[in-house]
Amino acid sequence: VFALAMFSLLVIANVIGVRGRRHRDRNRPGNELNPMQESQVVSAVLGLLALLMGFTFSMAADRYKDRAALVTEEANAISSTYLMAQAFAEPHRSELSEILVAYVDSRIVFSHETDAQQRSDLLRESQQIQTDLWSAALAAAQSSGSGATAGFLGTVTNSFNAADRRMAGRQAHLPTRVHVI
Repeated sequence: VFALAMFSLLVIANVIGVRGRRHRDRNRPGNELNPMQESQVVSAVLGLLALLMGFTFSMAADRYKDRAALVTEEANAISSTYLMAQAFAEPHRSELSEILVAYVDSRIVFSHETDAQQRSDLLRESQQIQTDLWSAALAAAQSSGSGATAGFLGTVTNSFNAADRRMAGRQAHLPTRVHVI
């Protein structure tokens, strides 16, 4: 939408400029720019456009890299949680593994969803799974009593924090004021 609006504005500006120049040339002969001056103006405008495009692509590439890093961070945190869950005895190991698999599935579906309402529903589902995971993790930690439970609870917390950072990165956009200016 932004690109289409910008293109439309450029076309309108071009038409206004051409008509304005014709009007000026009709009313004041001999006041036109020489070809050298005209090419300098065109070069300057094209240079500014190239600079603007460079900044735009740079920002888009940085945003893509940041979001990819957040996805990797979340995947690593969930992977660590899954591996540490395997240290618990049954039935906690199976319960934690099932919840983590469901959590990963919900996060994958959430990342591909574009409809705002479905994304909101998937976010609530993901948060419910996080609550279930935390309850199961606490139950496993209490029944285990080993020193590894603190590390496991830390990985669960890291998984939740990574999901929150990923959500924040997904919702971070340039303010409208920047587009207007």
